[in-house]
Amino acid sequence: MNMVRSDDGLDEIYLDHQATTPVDERVIQAMLPFFDNVFANPHSITYRRSILASQAVEKSRKELATAVGAPASDIFFTSGATEANNLALQGIARGPSKRRKVITQATEHRSVLDTVKFLGDNGCRCVVLSVKRDGSLDLDRLRDEVDDSTLLVSVMHVNNETGVIHPVDEIAEIAHDRGALFHSDCAQAIGKVEVNVRNMSMDMASFSGHKAYGPKGIGAFFANRDARSELSPLYYGGGQERGIRPGTLPVPLCVGLGRAFAIATEERASFSHRANRQIHEIREFIESLGVSFKFNGNTEQQAPGCLSVTFPDFPADGVISSCRRLELSSGSACESTKNRASHVLKAMGMTRSLASSTLRISVGRYTDDHAICVFKDQLKKLMTLT
Repeated sequence: MNMVRSDDGLDEIYLDHQATTPVDERVIQAMLPFFDNVFANPHSITYRRSILASQAVEKSRKELATAVGAPASDIFFTSGATEANNLALQGIARGPSKRRKVITQATEHRSVLDTVKFLGDNGCRCVVLSVKRDGSLDLDRLRDEVDDSTLLVSVMHVNNETGVIHPVDEIAEIAHDRGALFHSDCAQAIGKVEVNVRNMSMDMASFSGHKAYGPKGIGAFFANRDARSELSPLYYGGGQERGIRPGTLPVPLCVGLGRAFAIATEERASFSHRANRQIHEIREFIESLGVSFKFNGNTEQQAPGCLSVTFPDFPADGVISSCRRLELSSGSACESTKNRASHVLKAMGMTRSLASSTLRISVGRYTDDHAICVFKDQLKKLMTLT
């Protein structure tokens, strides 16, 4: 991967893979022919170029389906996980069901929480469940809340700030026991943990390309037959994707998404092994620094490569600006643009001050041992000299 140089001419170390990932070179190569030679509209299918484009889209759909354990007929391309989340929540709420209760949890991505708020302002009864201090959901509390009026339960698979893994199969069972549908935002799960929508009894799921070494601007929506029977599209025109998500498909991006998911699934075990080793090394290093700290989230149920750590005596913005070679964040990129404390950490009982002293560290496919050494060197210099 090409390196970006810092002001002093040294390589910068990217440790924010939960925000986005670089596009894998193999993905880029798979996409290139569909920018120039095979550029035709995949929905025309009246001449060779358009037929080739259409075949490439369907091949990618099959790659996605294989990666997530779904029939290809249940996969729909979207512009990303945010659109897919909206399609799941708004699409079901607009459907024919008389049920009007929607349940989610307080640490969801903003694209779920803001949509749930919109639904609550427009006739749905919405419940946002609190979480435990380790970021996990109280399943007994969820079980008490789901009733015969519940239309949908939406809980993410892997949290985008803490990496906490939720037991989505158990949550789906709780929803189904009362006749409700279950949706999961799986944007952070691909390539880190196993995703099998059928085995995990998901009715709907959302996926993102740029979180899995694919291109930005493309994602996917899984909806099984039960969900599709209750689903209304967000907009109309063209009839593409069987009317669920109309609009001309961006063939290069679709191809990139399929290839990215295939690679991420094939290499998940090797990535997990290396990422776990690197995060363990970072944990041990932080423990040796002799400064006050706290690891956040349920460390027994945390996705590979993810670490959230609070340094009460060191504001995160100061750490990020002082460690010039490190590309880190203090939380979700969506929160950073609004300069507000992480709603995830606040939901876990953290004060605004502590949340503002929290770093999100995430290693990725191209993070090598040299990068970990640079991270340790930069952090040690800051925290032992301050």
